[in-house]
Amino acid sequence: MPPDAALKAYLAAVEQAYRAGNATEHTYRPACKTLIEALAGAGVTAVNEPRQIDCGAPDFIIVRGTVPLGYIEAKDVGIGLAKVERSEQLLRYRGSLGNLVLTDYLEFRWYLDGELRLTASLPRPGGNGRIRWNESAASEVAQLLTQFLAADLPLKSTPHDLATRMARLAQLIRGLIENSFSTEGDRGELHAQFEAFRKVLIKSLSVKQFADMYAQTLCYGLFAARCNAPSAGFTRQSAAAQLPKTNPFLRKLFHSIAGPDLDPRVSWAVDQLAELLARADMAAILADFGHRTRREDPVVHFYETFLAAYDPKMREARGVYYTPEPVVGYIVRSVDALLQREFGLKEGLAHAGKVRWKSLKHDTTHGKRKSSTQITEVEAWTHRVQILDPATGTGTFLYAVIQKIRERFEGNAGAWPGYVAEHLLPRLFGFELLMAPYAVAHMKLGLELERSGYDFSSDERLGVFLTNSLEEAHEKTGLPLFSQWLADESQAASRIKRDVPVMVVLGNPPYSGHSSNKGEWIEDLMGEYKQSAELQKPAQAKWLSDDYVKFIRFAQWRIEQTGYGILAFVTNHGYLDNPTFMDMRFSLMRSFDEIYVCDLHGNSKKKEHAPDGGKDENVFDIQQGVAIGIFVRHVQDPVRPEPVQGRAEQGAAAVEPRSRRVAPAKIEPLSRRERGRGEGTNTRTASSLGQAEPSPAPSGHPLPAGEGKRLARVFHADLYGTRAVKYAALDAQSVAVTQWTELTPASPSFLFVQQDADRLAEYEHGWSLRDVFAPNGDPAPGIVTTHDEFAISWTPEEAARKVERLLATTTESEARGLFKLCSQDQWRYARAKRELADGKWREKVVPILYRPFDVRWTVWDSNVAVHRRTRAFDNFVGLANVGLAMMRQASIDRGYSHILAVGNVADNRAMYSNRGIMAVSPLWLYPHEVKRHGDNGPTRRVANLAPAFVAALTQATGAASSPEDTLAYIYAVLYAPSYRTRYADFLKRDFPRVPLTTERKLFAALVAAGRELIALHTMQTRLPRVTGFPVAGSNEVVKVRYAASAPPSIGRGSPQRGGGMLTSDLKSHLLQSPFVPKGEVDAGRVWINARQYFEGVPQAVWDMHIGGYRVAEKWLKDRKGRTLSYDDLSHYQNITAALARTLVLQAGIDAAIEAAGGWPLA
Repeated sequence: MPPDAALKAYLAAVEQAYRAGNATEHTYRPACKTLIEALAGAGVTAVNEPRQIDCGAPDFIIVRGTVPLGYIEAKDVGIGLAKVERSEQLLRYRGSLGNLVLTDYLEFRWYLDGELRLTASLPRPGGNGRIRWNESAASEVAQLLTQFLAADLPLKSTPHDLATRMARLAQLIRGLIENSFSTEGDRGELHAQFEAFRKVLIKSLSVKQFADMYAQTLCYGLFAARCNAPSAGFTRQSAAAQLPKTNPFLRKLFHSIAGPDLDPRVSWAVDQLAELLARADMAAILADFGHRTRREDPVVHFYETFLAAYDPKMREARGVYYTPEPVVGYIVRSVDALLQREFGLKEGLAHAGKVRWKSLKHDTTHGKRKSSTQITEVEAWTHRVQILDPATGTGTFLYAVIQKIRERFEGNAGAWPGYVAEHLLPRLFGFELLMAPYAVAHMKLGLELERSGYDFSSDERLGVFLTNSLEEAHEKTGLPLFSQWLADESQAASRIKRDVPVMVVLGNPPYSGHSSNKGEWIEDLMGEYKQSAELQKPAQAKWLSDDYVKFIRFAQWRIEQTGYGILAFVTNHGYLDNPTFMDMRFSLMRSFDEIYVCDLHGNSKKKEHAPDGGKDENVFDIQQGVAIGIFVRHVQDPVRPEPVQGRAEQGAAAVEPRSRRVAPAKIEPLSRRERGRGEGTNTRTASSLGQAEPSPAPSGHPLPAGEGKRLARVFHADLYGTRAVKYAALDAQSVAVTQWTELTPASPSFLFVQQDADRLAEYEHGWSLRDVFAPNGDPAPGIVTTHDEFAISWTPEEAARKVERLLATTTESEARGLFKLCSQDQWRYARAKRELADGKWREKVVPILYRPFDVRWTVWDSNVAVHRRTRAFDNFVGLANVGLAMMRQASIDRGYSHILAVGNVADNRAMYSNRGIMAVSPLWLYPHEVKRHGDNGPTRRVANLAPAFVAALTQATGAASSPEDTLAYIYAVLYAPSYRTRYADFLKRDFPRVPLTTERKLFAALVAAGRELIALHTMQTRLPRVTGFPVAGSNEVVKVRYAASAPPSIGRGSPQRGGGMLTSDLKSHLLQSPFVPKGEVDAGRVWINARQYFEGVPQAVWDMHIGGYRVAEKWLKDRKGRTLSYDDLSHYQNITAALARTLVLQAGIDAAIEAAGGWPLA
């Protein structure tokens, strides 16, 4: 039909429907379908499928056969398309659908590759509903639709363009799958596949995660198929046959989820993806994949680009961070060198020799009602150097291993294909839990082997398996077909976990503090790291639950099963010195013979700097510092099963126990930190390694009965500096040429870091605060309200009004609209309303230390302040008390300042916003009846001081001390700048230790200073102000900033007396302080808005920190947008005065200690 005739017929149909007066956008769809098919000609169909539309598809999908040509999204006549164009729906369509028309049936907007190309409109209905014919307008619409139907989408020839467009389609597919899942019913195919993944692979899988996994699998399955297929005729239906045979599981899976039975509500979008790939210039893209640089793997970069566009938060949450090639290269070269040096395997990773090995064979017989498995012991030849990456991701480490081995075939390329088939593929393994990285790893490794000259014409598969490394290996049989495919893949991996004598475990396991891997098998293995009584306490072993720790334990266990081998990971470096990991470090020392730790630092959370004060950057794009750990276990009797020694094949050495080898002296230092601290350290320089003997197990950690093995030797190196410096150092080295310092980790901590042993012994002679305040148990964490917006208030009246507003609500959704309330697993709306209804909470409105010197108000009820830590804080509510707030571990980049006296209940973030949890020990403990009835009689309370500590202090000073004086002495010592500097390295790792003095005069001086400090920090003392607030104004805190001293200004109002300059008495005291830089004594201004400021604030006072907060800044910043009252102004002036007085007292404390003979205290 000619375009004019088609458009006239179309307008007539639209006019008829419009004039009927009851038309909707659906009414006009038949006319639109007829118009498009008439203009397109034979073979083209405009598909309008309501089920697809309900799940998120555009109104029309224009197809030629099964190939999508374009899409039309239609709105009702008269709907403003300019507004629709900005909607989330259209932005999503424009981002993912390359050829799209938006119309209200009269106006047409055509978008090509997301950009608006043409706009054309037919006349609008007149007052009588008639639509007049306009030849020119009709011609423009016909031209627009003709170009739309014949559109030639730009060819995607760069990886970035293709990855970005794939990501947009993946977002669309993910949404379609979620919608289809919710509408298909419990017996639908998607539900069956979802349950299969949950049963076999990821028990905690959510529907959202399933939809994401499904979408990514479709994308990367099609992409991998397209890498092997010509563009002509490439479709979703043909893709499964094009997938490489190296991945039989993906071929089966893809045929199931993307084949002819794919839900039509999803298939249209997958067809669009296939069309995108069919039009991509794969030759150019694959050529780019071959342009590997020293810093970047282009295949992984493609995946990272995809993830960044697909879901940046997911990329970050999953820790899908490409391991930089210098890090991978260092680890792979080190493993290669250690295989040669420590195991006598001259070919290193390329070693092709075999040994006889006993393993267990599992034969399963399927009966009508149940299956039975017979286990028999078999003995066979197997490769000695079996290699596993248990968290292989996109295959970066295995790729590097292949490249390292390939180097040995220089000039001998003809032997390479046979070697790969016979001696590489049978012993190179990777485990991966996520579908998309799994598919990428297969594609990447397959491409590399093909590029290296290996022909995958055989059915030999790559040994990369979809499985969870942290689940026990066991058989799964008798499952539905789809589930059985997953189970077969998992069982193939189980054989590697259980039966193969893996000798090398390497990689970069994921870091996840909130691990979802909590199966019984891995938790039982983790018990090895939780032997100490301290780690048996609730919540004490939290950081041991991080996934990277579980992967280290898994790898350790796997090497123990073999009896010998090498574990080489790059991980979070927290396990090196965190006290929670002491049993882990001891276990590793007991299991291995040599341990090499290269700390790469870069911990921006702790604001790490190089020893010379320079920048220290992370080798990854993450905040957490990292370290390379290489653990070597020499040939010993395995835990299970036992290898059978016998004749080895060509090139294989017999498996015989070898004596410990001593690492030779090393060259090429890794860092600028000076080595060899000499006498009085816990280290030995590399030159002394030849004389060192492995340390026996200390009495604190006895070895199991019958086990006489000495503990491992531990070698340590640091690498600080910029990322470029670290990359260059790693590129140039391996374990064989790194300059190591040998450590002598001592019980009970077994730290894997360098320390001054004499200074440590001196420090540990003091009393830990945990032991000082032992009667009430370990220091209790500060309270966690879980919803500060509701639970924390500026005044007691506001606290009461919030509860009243909650009680006045009638539904939970209404309450959550008023406040950001916490999740239902911690707080229940119905219970809160029921239990607060009696009004008794009105008697429980109490002050709370929210931040340093910042007292707010809360309601002391678990329905408001959810986690109250009553063991400690019930001793404060309505009762006279004081306590110490402290940190067990602290980032001390600005120096140690993580101690604070408190007189109220305290928030868990009172000293730190996001690094660790503050804990509190009260000085006084009150009996239950006193706490319940508020009887504040001092005779009813007892001191929370350990009798052994009290006795030791009495013996040291020669006289008994009151609890208040004891606390004051402790507080003064902890505020001594010289104490904080001298023991800085130890204060960041555990609760502080307090030394005792025998000097009565010093004790008295410290008690006096400590009492004053406690009074200052609990705001019990009002000081003469040292700052002024000279200019009248709004008092609104708009922007807080500090400015150095300037001449007094003249503004509205007069400067208050003494407010324009630092008092001479304070300045004199600050000038005497050895730790206040002289340039930080002069007064400055703290501005709160463009006109108003506090004057007379020294830089040293402004910079003073308690924990992670700059106190004078934090108090004001938390009031941004608020108007300061007279009381607020006075309080802030008292804060600055207290901080200034603290600096003076600290100088006096140090002077008193120096006068008594200095450190260590006598």
